[in-house]
Order: sequence, then structure tokens, then C-alpha cells
Amino acid sequence: EIAGAATNPSVTIGGVILSYTGTIAAGQKLIIDTGTQTVKIGSVNVIDKYNKAFTLLQSGSVNVTAENNVTIKWRDYWI
Repeated sequence: EIAGAATNPSVTIGGVILSYTGTIAAGQKLIIDTGTQTVKIGSVNVIDKYNKAFTLLQSGSVNVTAENNVTIKWRDYWI
């Protein structure tokens, strides 16, 4: 989740850059769901402004680079 206000935000997870081209207004959140491969602000699909990079957080040590308006949520997943 990336909280607004933000313009052209990005997050790097394990060397993979997840970037959005556009503006997120104050009070809104951009939700990048790498499990379902969806990108939304509220209920609006904004995947057309996303670079289509979907990576999953692996267990263990992973380097993450992000601004302080980013929240990363973990969901356990088994195959």
C-alpha cells in the first residue's frame, strides 16, 4: 500500500522495482497486490499506470527500499 499524496511512487523489493506513473491524492491508497496481480486506488483499476512488475516477498532476508508512506503486508502462502 502506498498512501497519498504521492506522485510517481515506486518500491524496490529484492531488486525488483514496482512503479506507478501518476498521482495518488491525499487520503487515497494505491494497493499493489502481488498475489492477485491487481493495482487499484480504492475500487478503481489503475493497472494501466503500473509497470506490471509483480514479485512475491520471499521468506528470510529481503532488501526493500521505500518511502515512509509505504506499508507492506505479508500473507502466508503455500504451494
